[in-house]
Amino acid sequence: MDPQAKTLGFSRSGEQSLDSLTWQKTHSIDLTNESELNTFQNQLKVFFAEQIFGGKNPITLLKDSKIDRHLVVYFSQGNGLFSRISDLNREDVRKHFELNVFSTLFLCQILSDYVPIFERSSFVFLGSTAGTMGFPYSSVYCASKHGVLGIARSLREEWKPYGTKVVHVGLGAVATDIWKDRPEFRVEDMISTTDCAEYLFSLSEISDSVFLNEVSITPKKGIL
Repeated sequence: MDPQAKTLGFSRSGEQSLDSLTWQKTHSIDLTNESELNTFQNQLKVFFAEQIFGGKNPITLLKDSKIDRHLVVYFSQGNGLFSRISDLNREDVRKHFELNVFSTLFLCQILSDYVPIFERSSFVFLGSTAGTMGFPYSSVYCASKHGVLGIARSLREEWKPYGTKVVHVGLGAVATDIWKDRPEFRVEDMISTTDCAEYLFSLSEISDSVFLNEVSITPKKGIL
């Protein structure tokens, strides 16, 4: 990892308020809350102006040369919704798509202002094998993950003029809390979160001449 790299984290369980963005901290945000998305958008503009763009409005930099920095964004938000289609609760379906799909679109919309400014940009979408396949009792989950794949494929074309890398990762079973209510699956058969994180980080360090569009990773046993 670049010793000069700095990170901003955002999570439902973040320990720091959105009202003050700080390097190397994880900030609390509900991505389904429009008010918090607006706060994120405003605070990010202020933070980037102060910390990266020398006090200038980032949008005005479009008239100047790009800054020699690498913007790397990982999208890993989402939850699971698994049931027979006949048992689906419509409110649960709505909330699922708000988090798994709509928040991804809105975050990309917010970040789109900065894509032309950075010399290099990489966006990594942590999707699922459910984004290209179908599984029983997973109609809503599969639909949302197909949606994430569609977003990644579209933005790859939209941001090509800027040389932006857009990578979609079709993750197989990773030992996270999403499986805690599904005893038919054994976490011992899954990819460990540590191994997964190390691999995913490596995607931001691929040579500038290599554009990796889509990749699929699975546990040793394959699709569980």
